[in-house]
Amino acid sequence: MTPFIHTPLPTRVLFGRGFSAKVGAEAQRLGLHRPLVLTGRQQSERGRALAEKFGWPLWSGARMHTPVETTEAALDVFRAEGSDGAVALGGGSAIGLGKAMALRTDAPQICLPRPTPVPNDQYPRRDRRRCQEDAASAPHPAGDDDL
Repeated sequence: MTPFIHTPLPTRVLFGRGFSAKVGAEAQRLGLHRPLVLTGRQQSERGRALAEKFGWPLWSGARMHTPVETTEAALDVFRAEGSDGAVALGGGSAIGLGKAMALRTDAPQICLPRPTPVPNDQYPRRDRRRCQEDAASAPHPAGDDDL
């Protein structure tokens, strides 16, 4: 085998039921005061409950494959709300949107995958236009939730 060095991107994984009760503490640990909660249509009610619980803004427009116009619309809300991070709640659409936003803002993100994510959602996504993969796109905590 050829020797090599692997430096993984910084990721923190919290695993277990009831993670939504810990998301406020995790946001505080990351220094977030007003993260934008991201969901798709199917998780919008769960997202609304989470956003209301902590007084955070909500955007429920995540779409499959994270079209550029979806990311730009979410970034407009992110900036208008004075958000300092993202909480992606749901499946691959919300998590992918959180990664796309993190690439563009360097803001931390928290992922609450539901339903159980495809393993690929746990890893950084390449921005196809910029061919970039870096620590900014790595999600912070991920856990199964029972919201």
